[in-house]
Amino acid sequence: MEIPREGELYKALNVGGHNFELCYGYYHEAERSICPPVVIFPDLAASPRFTADGRPLVTQIQDPCPHFIPTGEEAWCGDCRHYRCDQPEIGICNCPHNLRGGNRK
Repeated sequence: MEIPREGELYKALNVGGHNFELCYGYYHEAERSICPPVVIFPDLAASPRFTADGRPLVTQIQDPCPHFIPTGEEAWCGDCRHYRCDQPEIGICNCPHNLRGGNRK
């Protein structure tokens, strides 16, 4: 398997009406010397995006909110009962507490 290059496109996708380009890179500068580039996910907690009906987009590996209801042993947004997976990497949170303009986390 060929090692991806930094900046190389992993996948382009559309979730909830928003386009994303996931590329390979590093989250921390120190990682450059110890591992190949990894897929970089958008920080949707810091820069939220919403569907037209106000549901937040979340990455599968995002830290869960206080309304997290586990579906297994992991504790990521993607492991919550409220997570709807449009794409394996980014989904839509269907928790009523997290609607835009509602009682968000």
